[in-house]
Amino acid sequence: MPERLLLTGASGFVGRALIGPLAIRGFELHCVTRGTIPPHPGPVRWHSANLLKAGAARALLRELRPAVLVHAAWHVVHGKFWSAPENEAWVDASEALAQDFAGAGGRRILGIGTCAEYADAAGDDAMPWPESRPLAPVTSYGRAKTDLHARLARLAETCGLSLAWARL
Repeated sequence: MPERLLLTGASGFVGRALIGPLAIRGFELHCVTRGTIPPHPGPVRWHSANLLKAGAARALLRELRPAVLVHAAWHVVHGKFWSAPENEAWVDASEALAQDFAGAGGRRILGIGTCAEYADAAGDDAMPWPESRPLAPVTSYGRAKTDLHARLARLAETCGLSLAWARL
């Protein structure tokens, strides 16, 4: 029986790119969007939910009981997300999502972070940036993602979850 995976933000820039590779790996793939459910070929089950609305994630997680959560949902309106007030709301909603995921028996979370969590090193354009690069975000977006990672790490340790954090 394939492992059930919940992908949040599945209609967004990062989430859309993850659907194919996750489906190929044989997951029972459940995708969440807050908007209109897009057509997508293949064995993908779509769900519509506003994860910022209290209780929306809990209801979905109780119904689906996924083993794996890939959390790619966030407020990323081009040019505005760097300082958007929604960043703080997403930190709290994402932590609640992870707590509900753990409560529903989930075992592994992949959180999508950002390169904006790293310190800005003027003149250092070498790519890729190593994970050893210091964390010192200068935008509210970077600070929110860094804060969420710290909260999820504490939750993972407390609840025995496996956590991976990808700083794209």
